[in-house]
Amino acid sequence: MAFFARICREHARAIVIICILLTIPVAAGIGKIEVKSGQKDLIPTKVESSKAIDKVEEVFGGVTYENIMVESGDFLTYPMIKKFILLEEEMKDAVGEDNYVFMEHYLSGFIVNMKNMAREQYGVEIDDMSLILMQEGVATPSPVDGQMIPFEEVIEQGVVIYLEDPVAQKWVIAKEGTALLSEDLQQAMIRIKVNPELSTSEQNQVARDMEEFFTSYFEEGEVPASVVISGDPSIDKELEEYVLSSTWILALIAFVFLMALLYLTFRRFSDVILPLLVIVIVSIWIYGLMGWLGFPYTVISVVIGPLVLGINLGNLLYLMSRFYEELGIRRDQREAARNAIVTVGVAIFLATVTTAFAFLSFSFSDFDALWQFGLLAGVGVLLCFLMSVTFLPSLMILREDLRQWRERKGKTTRTPAGINIFSYKRNTRLDRGLKRVADLSVNHSYAVLGVYAFIILISLLGVTRLTTTPDLRALAPQDIPSLQAQYEQEDVFGGQQEDFVLLEGDVLEPDTLVAMYDFQKELAASPYFEKQNVSSIGELIYDYRVAMGQVEGLPLEPSSREEFTAGIPSTREEVEVTLAEIADNFSPQEGKLVSEGHDAAMISVMSEGAKDNEEMLNKDDLLKSAAASSFGETKVSFTVGGITPLTTDLLGNLVPTQLSTALLALAFSAFILIIIFRSLSYGLATLSVLVAGVACEMGFMALMGWQLDMATVLIASMIIGIGIDYGIHITHRFLEEFRRGEYKVEDAVDISVMSVGKPLVASSISTAGAFAIVVFSSMTPISRFGAITAVSLVVSLVASLVVLPSIITLIARRKQRVAEEAGEIAEFQPAEVES
Repeated sequence: MAFFARICREHARAIVIICILLTIPVAAGIGKIEVKSGQKDLIPTKVESSKAIDKVEEVFGGVTYENIMVESGDFLTYPMIKKFILLEEEMKDAVGEDNYVFMEHYLSGFIVNMKNMAREQYGVEIDDMSLILMQEGVATPSPVDGQMIPFEEVIEQGVVIYLEDPVAQKWVIAKEGTALLSEDLQQAMIRIKVNPELSTSEQNQVARDMEEFFTSYFEEGEVPASVVISGDPSIDKELEEYVLSSTWILALIAFVFLMALLYLTFRRFSDVILPLLVIVIVSIWIYGLMGWLGFPYTVISVVIGPLVLGINLGNLLYLMSRFYEELGIRRDQREAARNAIVTVGVAIFLATVTTAFAFLSFSFSDFDALWQFGLLAGVGVLLCFLMSVTFLPSLMILREDLRQWRERKGKTTRTPAGINIFSYKRNTRLDRGLKRVADLSVNHSYAVLGVYAFIILISLLGVTRLTTTPDLRALAPQDIPSLQAQYEQEDVFGGQQEDFVLLEGDVLEPDTLVAMYDFQKELAASPYFEKQNVSSIGELIYDYRVAMGQVEGLPLEPSSREEFTAGIPSTREEVEVTLAEIADNFSPQEGKLVSEGHDAAMISVMSEGAKDNEEMLNKDDLLKSAAASSFGETKVSFTVGGITPLTTDLLGNLVPTQLSTALLALAFSAFILIIIFRSLSYGLATLSVLVAGVACEMGFMALMGWQLDMATVLIASMIIGIGIDYGIHITHRFLEEFRRGEYKVEDAVDISVMSVGKPLVASSISTAGAFAIVVFSSMTPISRFGAITAVSLVVSLVASLVVLPSIITLIARRKQRVAEEAGEIAEFQPAEVES
């Protein structure tokens, strides 16, 4: 600290210039930040469910869909039919053909039939469907009785005939989750698989283009219809827009709040500007490094702003208050800055080390977003320290130089209010309150510790009640239009949450197709899935052969494995022939249920989100056990993935992650505290503040019935990171006063609580207030995050001002008593903490 103190005293102007110049190139990294606020951007890349999604993207072009639900009563009339026939040609120009893998709707198979008819009857290959529609108004043979009727009526009759086909009835209307036309013919679904190779920004732009195109395409014209748009791209786009807008709004509110609080604390306008300038520069460094390191801005990143604010402001307030305390004694700003740095600077450094360890504990997490957050937060803490002991003192020295220069010029200046505010001899209401708190800790230490232990015990009992939310959609604001649209689509077409089994190998072997039936039947026997929730190429081949009369005496819905086996071709070659017929007469399945090379197949399982954790875990176990029992004896390999395994991996590990990171951070903190204070007793005593904050967090969550999610799992380490400052400053100031041998234990506690207590209270109010502002977020996890953090910080403050002094009092008295009994009066003082 002496080094930092010397360069600030001798080179204040140079330090300010260097800090600003170094910040400029770092700031350029902010422009490189890519926002990834989607649900899937939080997926840990190491877990099996993430690897399964990567496989599906490689083989099938992913599982990312944009779903457009069109509401109209005219789906069997020519004007609406025409819109759907021309839809893809129109969409290619508006959206871009390279931005999606395929599109399907209730007339996709009908269009295939029309093209086949033109090829077989007229020898014409039709690529542009508008060529067929040029026959509008021309008399054409009816497909029902052969009579010559207008072309428009022929198309209408053809659509009715197509939809009455048993295969179309089942796969276009009856399938839960993947149906393309509602049973009452009032809603039609358009499913578009989005190119998985698109970046987040490109995918968001595609979502905007689709929304604009489909809205104008269907809501205008001869038969207007309403459009409801949802899907991962739309949800992620709106979530990103919300994250960015809410970040700025909440940051602005917090900024105004802090300005007001700083002014009330220091009664000097420049004391508002200087610390905020430091905070802005540290924030620029953090977000600049985020861009240069290639870390994305996720939902978790929203927390970094309040975090930087909380930690940095605490350090700045401690140093500013000590600066004014010293300035009031010496009336020399350079000496005041020097003494502030070599005293409070030590405490700030000690807090920085332990805080950095707390955040770096996230590096052990499987979640990419969490370890990136931990790394940035850890680096941010180090930057906070460096700025607190260099940039801020230099600014304060230069400001006082300017004030003195103005005095020499004969201009009137006022004595800084901070000199009086932070004088130890001041007797304000706050000073008297802190004196009563110190007396309580000294005179009733055992009673305080008894209450503390009882509260900790009750709070920790809440750990057993901690659960996680089973639906990833709960992480998003529930009022965003695309999410509401998805719920509306689920009411009509069933659950839109997709799981899958990816099969690789000789997937068209008859035995493999029969195994697909076994899998579907096992799922259908559970309370979580129905047979119509599941789609496989084996089921489609059976349905087609039965509907086309290629096998006789079999129902469309087989009741036994034997019936299903009888409806499946006996050789792989026959399966290939049937698959080609399906492509010609219904719809090509390559890229949907089977891969282009026919060496992989995907079984799609659609359902609604799990209602609770038990259902989520049961569904996950069922999917995996059914896949193992059905395909374990076949010649194909299988991988289970989708929303249920993903949710299990993502949220099912949150409770262990919460507990492990909290315990690891506490262990690291205890180790560091013991070393830096060179005392087992004083180190563990300081840890009491962190224990109080973390226990309060868990107890408060249990009391409110709130669940762990990707935001609240961060709180324990944050409380440790911020709360440890409180404890370190109290313990360090106590040792600083007590080691001189000039004060009794009681007096040293009084001085510590009353001098450090002022910036502690100001820091706690400002930090807790900044997090309390986050409560107004409409994003439930972020709102709860703010509430829990604010409450926990207030508890940490109380523990540092009441509980920690009580423990320190008992420790110091015991050490003093032991030393006196041993006749070593000079040895009872604590070891000196060197600068």
